[in-house]
Order: sequence, then C-alpha cells, then structure tokens
Amino acid sequence: MSRLRRPWVAGKVFFVTCNLLRTRTNMARRDFEALADAVRRVRERRRFQMAAYVFMPDHWHMIIVPGPSDSLPKIMNALKAAAARGINESRNSSGPVWQARY
Repeated sequence: MSRLRRPWVAGKVFFVTCNLLRTRTNMARRDFEALADAVRRVRERRRFQMAAYVFMPDHWHMIIVPGPSDSLPKIMNALKAAAARGINESRNSSGPVWQARY
C-alpha cells in the first residue's frame, strides 16, 4: 500500500475526519465529553484554530487551521492520543480507539 503524504504547511484550512476502530462500540455521552475535553486541552498546548467541529457516534469532523509553528500531523496525533486516553478512561478499557488514518 502506498503511503499518503500529509501536508506540513501552516495557515491553511484543513477538513479532517477521524473514525473509531470498527471493533469499538459507538461513543456515548461520557465519550463525547472526554473527546471535547481532549480537544480543549490540545488547543491550549498546540494553539491551532478550530473553525467548526461535529461529533458523531462513530467519527468526528473538524475544520482546523494549524498555527505558524505547528503542522496538521502533529495536531492530529495529539488530538487522537489525548482523546483515546480520555475515552479509554471513561470506558475503563485500554488499547487503540481510532483508525490509523484521518
């Protein structure tokens, strides 16, 4: 399988989608709260702009504008890791939460 290249540019607008692993059950209210908290914490550290977002039971969408010293891959890695920790904690589980790509 070829590797999809990700842009390393700042100041551009990106529409991203992040899907739950197919082996995971759909998100519940406590999972949405953990995801929202993860987004808030990562925004404080990464300082990216977020124009819009929507959380669905099995995925989420976001419009992101990386800051001048950051990149989309770094932001997405931080978001997915923080959200996975929060969701696993809320479910009292462990392991991967998100599909590898976004």
